[in-house]
Amino acid sequence: MEELIKRLQETVGLSSEDATKSVATLMEFVKEKLPVGLGDKLAGLMNGQLDLGSLFGGSSAVAPVNPMDKLKDMFQ
Repeated sequence: MEELIKRLQETVGLSSEDATKSVATLMEFVKEKLPVGLGDKLAGLMNGQLDLGSLFGGSSAVAPVNPMDKLKDMFQ
């Protein structure tokens, strides 16, 4: 998110406070539009820390789940 805040400051000329508020508003808007279960992953995505395994029911506490296998299962 810091990268987006910085870009808003540089490109649009927003103050740090206004850029931060703008990103927070955008995040809330997008979060509301995402399916249940994905909205809370948005911050991780924006910070480059998205765990694809968790999106498909995997967990680091159990055997790793290959997201591609989950996708294949969805279309069989």
